[in-house]
Amino acid sequence: MKKINLKQKLYNEEIFIMFYFLRIILAVVIAITFFTPWKALSLILFLVTICIGFIDYARYRITFLYTQVDSILNSLADKLLVDLSAVALYLTGGLPLWAMLVFVIKDILLICGGFYTLYKNEYSIFKPTSMSKITLFFQSIAIIAIIFDTLDPVLLWTAVLFTIGNVLFVYFRPEVKIVKKKTELHNFSYKKLLKPADYITLANVLLGLLSIIFAIIGNLLAANIILLIAVVADFLDGKVARLSKSSGEFGKQLDSLADTVSFGVAPTVIGFTLVQSRLAIIAFSLFLICGVLRLAKFNIMEAEGFYIGMPITINGIIIPLVYFFGLPSQYFPYLYLILGILMVAPIQLKKGNK
Repeated sequence: MKKINLKQKLYNEEIFIMFYFLRIILAVVIAITFFTPWKALSLILFLVTICIGFIDYARYRITFLYTQVDSILNSLADKLLVDLSAVALYLTGGLPLWAMLVFVIKDILLICGGFYTLYKNEYSIFKPTSMSKITLFFQSIAIIAIIFDTLDPVLLWTAVLFTIGNVLFVYFRPEVKIVKKKTELHNFSYKKLLKPADYITLANVLLGLLSIIFAIIGNLLAANIILLIAVVADFLDGKVARLSKSSGEFGKQLDSLADTVSFGVAPTVIGFTLVQSRLAIIAFSLFLICGVLRLAKFNIMEAEGFYIGMPITINGIIIPLVYFFGLPSQYFPYLYLILGILMVAPIQLKKGNK
């Protein structure tokens, strides 16, 4: 088996921690979409989030890199996806109160137990058991069934029984593993990685979330204006990074995450607000998938002086402009298809001074 040195491990950690944060952000967005009539959007975002989770799991299987930060964020992302969805479905009448409580209380108990162990031994990591993975699978299937059509009693009871069994199972086989000794990776602090430009990048993430919220409540004018402001923030973080000479790999990954939220997820929600035809569902789904692929590709490629594929930031300019100029809503799916293809197309574009 090929060994991965510490430098490469830290580099991989910087890349994939962004996928954890993306899953957490998407879990929040999915919960919000349950309060809209766009079931297709909820279903697509839920499936995309699950697929990103599979990417994380595949990465671990290949690299065998699973640090404490990995374990905490991975567990949090999975639990937030199920629990926030369950709470939102209960509030919208799609899930019984008792089922929602079983899902949520199970995770509260496991999290409390895990952090108690972590408090007692700072070198502990969260490692889901096979029972936990099976439980997550049936919980997700039950939620997908509700989104897609209606509550399926058999699937729901199967998920509930596995959830209860999961609580009993971890009593004999805890999900927290105690590492016997401190490793170099435990000294790896992400707080030290935040540079001045990264705070502007975090503002970009918040602007993307604001754009999503305004789109969901139907204020498309505000959503598109905020999207343009996010483009400005994306421009400024690059300027600040160069002026302060503080650019680094972590900043690159954080910037990529912010761009995916602001110029991938937010435009998708804006599009669904405008039109919900079958073609639109396909177009917006492909657009979002292309945006996530763009994130993954950008994180691993080292292209100096040029972009491979259209930068995702351009979506934050084109989509608001065509909205302001009054493009009829029925043409937006075609626009999104073109933009999605351009993001993953093997074309080279010269970089300007960002």
